[in-house]
Amino acid sequence: MRQLLSFLYGSLLFAVCQAQEEYTCPAIGGEPVEITIPASGGKISLEIAKSKKNTVCNLFRVVAKEGKDIDNFSGNSSNDNFILEPVARSFHKKPWQQVKGPYANQVQISNCNTTQCTVRIPVRESVDVDSKYVLVTSGHTLKNVNEERARFLTLTTFGPTMTDITDWDHGDGLTGFANYLEKQIAMPATLHREYWRKHMDYAIRNEHIRESTQVPMHPCNQYSRWRDYSFTAGDYGKEFKVEAIQVDGAGEMLMISVLDADTVRSGLNYYEPRTVNATFQPFDDDCTVPGKEDYCGTGEYQTCYGFSEGIGGNINYRPKDRLDLGCRNMRNPKIFLPAEVWSQNTANGGHMVAVGLPAKDKFEEMPGVIAELRPYWFVGQSLRMTVDNWSAVQCPALLDENLKWDFRYLTGFVGETGEQLHYDGYAVILENTVENPFSDGGLFKEGYSSNGYLPCANSVMDFTNMDSCVLSPGDGCVPVEISVDRWAITNEAKEGVLVCGSHGEVANNPGFEDKYDNNMFRMFDTGRSVFFNGFGQQKGSVWAQIALEADDQLRQRIAWAFSQILVITPYQIDESQELSECFLNYHDIFVRNAFGNYRDILKEVAYSPMMGEMLSYQESRSGAYVERVEERVSRPDENFAREIMQLFTIGVNRLKIDGSEMKVKTDDGRSSIPTYDNSDIQNFARAWTGLRRHARRGNFEGRWADRNRINPMVVEGARRDQFPKMDLFKNYIGDGYPECTDLPEKQYLRIGATYRLLGSHNFALMHFEEWNWPNNVNLLRLSLNTTSALYQELCHPDGSESGPCDFKPQVHISSNLACDKNECNLDTVRVVQVGEDPPVYYEYLKPACVEFAFENSKKLKKIADRRDNAMCVNKKINDAAMPVCCGASTTWVTSECNYSMERVSYKTNEERCPVDGNIGVCSWQNVHFPNPQGQHCNFNGVYEENYRTFHWTNETCSIQARVTKEGTVAIVHDPNMDINSVLAEDNQQKVMHLVNSTNINFFKVNWKGGEHPSAENNCGTAECELVDDECLCAVSVKRRRLFKTVPPLKFTEYLVHGAPDIAALDDGKYTKSADSTDDVDVYHKTGKTEYGTSTIFSVVRNEKRIFLKNYISRVIIAGSTYEFRNPVSMMSLVNPETRDAHYETDAVLDHYFYHPNTPTFIAMRLIERFGNSNPSPRYITAVSKSFTSGKYVKTK
Repeated sequence: MRQLLSFLYGSLLFAVCQAQEEYTCPAIGGEPVEITIPASGGKISLEIAKSKKNTVCNLFRVVAKEGKDIDNFSGNSSNDNFILEPVARSFHKKPWQQVKGPYANQVQISNCNTTQCTVRIPVRESVDVDSKYVLVTSGHTLKNVNEERARFLTLTTFGPTMTDITDWDHGDGLTGFANYLEKQIAMPATLHREYWRKHMDYAIRNEHIRESTQVPMHPCNQYSRWRDYSFTAGDYGKEFKVEAIQVDGAGEMLMISVLDADTVRSGLNYYEPRTVNATFQPFDDDCTVPGKEDYCGTGEYQTCYGFSEGIGGNINYRPKDRLDLGCRNMRNPKIFLPAEVWSQNTANGGHMVAVGLPAKDKFEEMPGVIAELRPYWFVGQSLRMTVDNWSAVQCPALLDENLKWDFRYLTGFVGETGEQLHYDGYAVILENTVENPFSDGGLFKEGYSSNGYLPCANSVMDFTNMDSCVLSPGDGCVPVEISVDRWAITNEAKEGVLVCGSHGEVANNPGFEDKYDNNMFRMFDTGRSVFFNGFGQQKGSVWAQIALEADDQLRQRIAWAFSQILVITPYQIDESQELSECFLNYHDIFVRNAFGNYRDILKEVAYSPMMGEMLSYQESRSGAYVERVEERVSRPDENFAREIMQLFTIGVNRLKIDGSEMKVKTDDGRSSIPTYDNSDIQNFARAWTGLRRHARRGNFEGRWADRNRINPMVVEGARRDQFPKMDLFKNYIGDGYPECTDLPEKQYLRIGATYRLLGSHNFALMHFEEWNWPNNVNLLRLSLNTTSALYQELCHPDGSESGPCDFKPQVHISSNLACDKNECNLDTVRVVQVGEDPPVYYEYLKPACVEFAFENSKKLKKIADRRDNAMCVNKKINDAAMPVCCGASTTWVTSECNYSMERVSYKTNEERCPVDGNIGVCSWQNVHFPNPQGQHCNFNGVYEENYRTFHWTNETCSIQARVTKEGTVAIVHDPNMDINSVLAEDNQQKVMHLVNSTNINFFKVNWKGGEHPSAENNCGTAECELVDDECLCAVSVKRRRLFKTVPPLKFTEYLVHGAPDIAALDDGKYTKSADSTDDVDVYHKTGKTEYGTSTIFSVVRNEKRIFLKNYISRVIIAGSTYEFRNPVSMMSLVNPETRDAHYETDAVLDHYFYHPNTPTFIAMRLIERFGNSNPSPRYITAVSKSFTSGKYVKTK
């Protein structure tokens, strides 16, 4: 606004026009036109002519600042005296339009014709007495084509050069601009993480080798680093001792040795010899002066803050354990270890190792840098080996065999001079990109130290890399997440491991001259870094360098805009001042997706460990999980649930497509319509539970074992809230997805089934499994026969029928398959084996589906586990409970399965058990697992502490609703507990804590008419019991038909319950109706034409074709008129699978993304970040429509 005022005042003069009903904008440079304001106030209608070609006409309200007289306003007035508030504008002969500002929602524009519009503005008598309304015109014609190009490039780059403007070769006018944009979009992305890694240059020193996530360069290789000085910055705070030794030909000399902190931890207290000198004393200090002798000669000392690497540099120190004494400095001594030191090392079984080096002229000096001034730190000085063939000729192979990449005590002897250098551990980071992952998952790095401290570099498959994952041709390194111990930092090797890469994870180039350092290797025993500000600034340097030099300017400019919307605050990240790579990797989300879909950006940001850390939702767990595991009440973290709505998607108030706010009439006038309230934040916070960082892996910047800030966060289904989540329109997350019981039989062989490659490890990643299951010999997976259609689909996804298997990372079943042999006896599968040598496994992912919160009792049966927990489940659910068969006695029932953890429907359970006398499904006390055939049913009954394995019973079950005074509801299961009459007192069954009568897992429901039972109305019915100020009510469920004929498309929004894809159902089960329209397809069960609850409609919603049932499920409070819509949930109350947590997360992101506010909210923020702080409604509308459609068409 200030820039606009400056321009206006510099070119326009003020004059008063005569009052008139119709107004015409002044000419450019002409006198502003004043609008006559009636004294009575209210709204006035003005007939204002449209602006002329190449001009902008603005209607301003001019307000005098305190102490200034409005009558003194003129075109030359100072901005310090008057404020110009935008009211409306017209430009380039366009109709008048509202503008951002205090009048955006108060100005009404109508009756526009070819020459003018009616502009209705509010005039407030008490406010406008010291103000004026004026029309002001300015021009926007550019003088020449270079000015047009300059303006265009100013918006699409970080600033054009004169060469960019004068050498423009993309064509003229809009065509030239379109050509430029197409070329920019086609350019490969300059990734910030990639740029930083290529220029990475740092040393791995001393004990940090055992803590690093990178491997040091082999000492014999070209560009390996060496140093000729004794102390490094890594010695800060360390103890060292000075002791006398006898040196042949020199007599008594003093040896300086530094305590290796790593050996202190192991109890060895090894002092590493660094050098031998004739004397030891502070620089320029006289040791004969009283008080200074403590700093001289033999003794034990400790380094202080302030180091200078290089011979003669300052090293601060003081006597050990004498904190009362100040620090003095000595000169950093040159390395010299005479033969006597080496003899002593050999005799004592020391750690020191020697190797011959090439001549000194085969090294080049690498300068250091000033890292801090007070106290002074000078670091990084080293000698870089330049010879490239020395390793093959002179380097002893014993280094590899004896040291196993642990080169901490390696000293080199230079050429014929015998000058000594100490290995300086230049770090190597290698390529492991999404496009080119390690062929062995980084297995070679697993053995770089004798104890395998370094985890492999292999990434677990996730949504960012899954399309490029491959099987290792030989032994591969198994990622931590699927190793035997999920939290281990060492991994096993196995043939046929699934190897995956990471975006921008390229190798560093030791030959580059421009270098960046890494915080990891300046870290000390105290956990502090000497570079409090230096390392954190590198990410800014990378950004600036790319902004100045990269060719893909448009991509970088868009990424920069997104980074200002989806912000990471460095000070909310631990170690932020010391880290670079994780921040750059986060910024690359916007670089990679700059020309893609905002939905993709939103998902990557939501899963980012950086965002998870900043907004504290990583490690957020459901209240039910915390209650069960920690026996305390807890609420999920609400930060991200709030910010993703307020800042990243929909904003706080409902918007029209042109950016103006929607209003609703209130007693006080017109008020904004909030998009959400605090209860919505609390509700959606439950959808962001269960996320945590991936475990540590190698090959990127980092130190701590639990802080992988690179890979997307992993979801743990067991920690995700399992209850229904109302959306922002009083529907539910999961609406539009089919009911799980409606999925066709053997869905795992039908359209919609997905299989994800696991490789030679059979540990399921998307289902819950015990931590000790992987590769256990007793674990049985379903092995597919080569005659199986499913086998062929997984082995030859391209449709070929012969040759070796071509295993794809993910296979989508695109046609219904026939079952083969044992497959025909199964309801569903978990993990299937394809191939033998090595075995290859795929994990089955059933399509996303929902379960109703409430069901009628006739649809339910009780299930129970061996920990005496019971609950209700729909009999048609085929992945909730395992089968059991009862014998003559119900004390023990038998469970026999086709594979480990097989689950079936109640009907299948009955079919597997012969019904003869007391044989069949019954209410049981204990489950027997026969050996060895049935041992695999639940792996010898081993249970993980926070998970349950349920089996069917034949007992009845019902579900009740517990209603609070606010109208929120909790699910209460009421299974038949007659079995307790024969069970010992300490073995009584109990209702699962999730759904017992005292559970506090309340959620919002949509009550009919807003009325519900409560303590205030005594629960309203005899079918409800008042318990602790809440109503415990019996309920029934009713399905009500919605349409009697095909509805118009706009009315299909009332259809909320999904159906399976018609193509996945049995042939002939449904027939397409002749009533189908261009927008709505109708399917009836074959042979029927009446519209009933089984009728299926198909429409395109949110860019996807979906299928919808013709009913609404309602929950009726027994004996009353109270009712609410039956909530759905994508999470099972029985088995909270990781698969379903991912589905739910996607559904929540879709809800934000397809919210009608999101296109406009994001459009306004992008426009602002491309230089227009006051965009017109027309501009906002155009960008909003382009956001929705994915295209923008401009013809002239």
